[in-house]
Amino acid sequence: MRRFEAKMFCTFTIVEVVNAPRQENGFDCGLFVLKLMTCGGHLDECARGLKKKFDSEEERLGLALYLLNNMENRKRDALHQKVLMETVSGGDSLEGGVEWSGTPE
Repeated sequence: MRRFEAKMFCTFTIVEVVNAPRQENGFDCGLFVLKLMTCGGHLDECARGLKKKFDSEEERLGLALYLLNNMENRKRDALHQKVLMETVSGGDSLEGGVEWSGTPE
């Protein structure tokens, strides 16, 4: 029987923030983690803002707008054009939603 030896391949430091905000419900964990990740090195300042109020609807909208408007979004221009056309025509063709594919074009 072949034996394997455990080898350490990386080291890292765990930093515990005593006053870090806590998620208050059981379903916003992904949004909450994303929000904390975007704080960068300003966790204390971000934590104060999150303690005041974490509005999951507002965070979802903010994330959607960030993803939509990001320069790496290859469908960005087409989506902007579709919204512009809808605004000009006053129609409801956006009601069916926007079709997303899992791979970039």
